[in-house]
Amino acid sequence: MSNHIKFYLLFSILISCRIRSNFYDIEGPVLEFYKLNKESIFFQFNEPIKYLKLMTDEEKFIYNDFYTANLHIPYDFFLNLNNTSIKMVSVDTFDNKSETEIAMPIINNNPAKLIIKEARIKYSSKKSQQLIIKAIKGGSINGFRLMLFIKNNKIIIPFSDENLLKNQILEINVAREKNIQNINYNLSFKKKERVLIFQYRLSQIYSCIMILDNKDEIIDYLIYYDLKEHDKSYYLNNKFFNNYKNEILKRNIEPEIIDISEITLKKTIKKYNNNFIIN
Repeated sequence: MSNHIKFYLLFSILISCRIRSNFYDIEGPVLEFYKLNKESIFFQFNEPIKYLKLMTDEEKFIYNDFYTANLHIPYDFFLNLNNTSIKMVSVDTFDNKSETEIAMPIINNNPAKLIIKEARIKYSSKKSQQLIIKAIKGGSINGFRLMLFIKNNKIIIPFSDENLLKNQILEINVAREKNIQNINYNLSFKKKERVLIFQYRLSQIYSCIMILDNKDEIIDYLIYYDLKEHDKSYYLNNKFFNNYKNEILKRNIEPEIIDISEITLKKTIKKYNNNFIIN
């Protein structure tokens, strides 16, 4: 047999092994994300799975008869569980296993509706920055969070597990203390006023404020810039400002940006007929 033929046969065998190895699955499934829907939780994996084993108070198996890469698990499965996290073992169609742990989903079947009623961004020695949050629909705020961006850092503050009445209001004053340590704040409507102290205040030039529900969806948001300080192109090319916009875009909302160049200590940002005005 000539050397050329031997080389061709050896090359063919190597290529054949390489092709087959690409289809030989030895890795377990990877959970890409999960999302709370109206009545169930949607789990998305990177490949079809045969079944899940969820370990909470007891082991529970969920079989996927159609071997798809996603699963809808009803809320009822997660009710009355005291765990703060769930260990999940997933098995693919080749019986490969992987294990991951997720935070316990927060189920809220009667959510309140909150809005940012007013925001005072300018401040003085006598007047602090202030946010006024209002419940325009009563219900539970279990799992709700306030997201702020201060000095380009994302700060997430949870709301207490409370049931609100329509028109309840919470006033949040934002203050600065240079040497303040990180504090795990919690927001409650039981006290009408709350002071949040950080090393820095909200930016008077551009920033973003959001209220998120238990499904990580935006209930209300305020994203602003000052067009007297910089022209629009500056913000559109600003990495941090684009990060704020992307927080909104990834939740399938096109950001409506408010120009705050006319605000003063007396003229604040107010919610009027679902829109922000300066008054």
